[in-house]
Amino acid sequence: MRYRLHGVTVMSELALPGVRKSSSPDQIAIEVAGPPHASPIDAFHYWRLKGMPRSRPWLSIARAEGGYLLRFPELADFDVSAGGDRIVCRPRPRLAASTLVHLLLDQVLPLALSRRGQLVLHASAVHIPRLGAVAFAGSTGSGKSTLAAALGLDDCQVITDDCLAIDVGVPPLALPGYPGLRLWRDAARSLQIERHTDGPVAHYSSKRRFQRDAVRFRSATSPLAAVFVLGRRRTSGATRAHPLASRDGLMALASFVHVLDVEDRRQLAEMFRGLTSLVTCVPVARLNLRDGRRQVRGAATEVLAIARSLAAPAMINRK
Repeated sequence: MRYRLHGVTVMSELALPGVRKSSSPDQIAIEVAGPPHASPIDAFHYWRLKGMPRSRPWLSIARAEGGYLLRFPELADFDVSAGGDRIVCRPRPRLAASTLVHLLLDQVLPLALSRRGQLVLHASAVHIPRLGAVAFAGSTGSGKSTLAAALGLDDCQVITDDCLAIDVGVPPLALPGYPGLRLWRDAARSLQIERHTDGPVAHYSSKRRFQRDAVRFRSATSPLAAVFVLGRRRTSGATRAHPLASRDGLMALASFVHVLDVEDRRQLAEMFRGLTSLVTCVPVARLNLRDGRRQVRGAATEVLAIARSLAAPAMINRK
């Protein structure tokens, strides 16, 4: 099947439930092969999760013939071509289908897109009527998805959850991902969308996946009007935003860019060129949300007002 997400068409042997189908020529091929490679790998980069021992990385990345090998121990291997145009999935026997799809869509594909020269942020984004796209970059657990879901219930449309591909033009465009959100149960309960779940994200996680029936999603591109970097939550008072100078905004966003090969100087230079272009025409601010999941709807209303105020001067300059 052919699917469209993040501005590319993928031809996939693996069914991708909920992802929009496409008839466009494919740009990335996704295949399913046998079990993971038996041999150990010589990794040059690791991802580690909070609370896990350093001896057990969540993801190990190694160079392999023709590209890269991404290993999720006890789960799956993924072979990614040097140009990011081919991904081979090698799951462990009896790995849950939902887990394999999650690893592919939410972990591996963003890294493959980076090899294609795309600027890809670890961010959620929504389309605000009469304004454009507003993105929320932040680390895992910072509240990106919950905020996007709250705004999707408030006359906005969710563009993407957790992975934002950007067409760095004038103006920069937020490219739609797939119509889905990943939320903790208590977040979904506070937003009153718990009954709309499509099932677990993965067998090892208590997060649930929410698709078209839960909130509004957008399938078209949207001009990027503002980018927020989620900071510490406020224990009292309303949500606050602090605009960042272009240089500070660039450095703040750099840590949230998906990069497969952190030792590839050419890719890093391309990444910084994209970020520089982005921050020179799109305002960036650090956002401190009010604390408490029960107050997320109120925080979303505050964010709407802040986004309109922050983006207004930039929108006037574009005209």
